Amino acid sequence: MRSAERATLRNRMVVTLVHPDGRREAAALSAGLHLQVRRIDGAQAEARQWMPGQGYLTAVIPLAVLQFAR
Repeated sequence: MRSAERATLRNRMVVTLVHPDGRREAAALSAGLHLQVRRIDGAQAEARQWMPGQGYLTAVIPLAVLQFAR
């Protein structure tokens, strides 16, 4: 997988969070939120947050709603 990039969420949106144990939940992310993401393909990125002792919390986010740091 490619290295992580810093991005800012342009719009408020609801995503599906996938917990390290596989549990899924809907969550609203606020516009202006700073994320570390890895591009999946030309249309989507995966945001990941490390949860110590558990693993990664992830969400797939469309590239169109992200502004990447330069």
